[in-house]
Amino acid sequence: MGDISMLAMGLAVLAAVVAVGIKAHKRRSSYGASEHELGPFQVTSFDAIDDTVRRTRCVCGGVLQLQSEASIRRDDRELRAARCHCAQCGDTMTLTFDLASLHH
Repeated sequence: MGDISMLAMGLAVLAAVVAVGIKAHKRRSSYGASEHELGPFQVTSFDAIDDTVRRTRCVCGGVLQLQSEASIRRDDRELRAARCHCAQCGDTMTLTFDLASLHH
């Protein structure tokens, strides 16, 4: 194969790698650096909160990692907020849980 053919093939491979990288960056950017909130979910136990956090996926499909939990009040309801971070795209997602069923 001639030098020009090798150069052309190398440029084609480089262009393909760059195109894939740009596409992946755009996909991450369309999700990344944002916050989402889901809920409130009705739960009957604190274990149900942990199960829901484990099962829930980010909008990009990534696994959520629990960062913190806090009790909050909203519209005279006692809620539990689980703040999570996506391991894949970096988004923050807060899952809220209605604790009313825990007290009855």
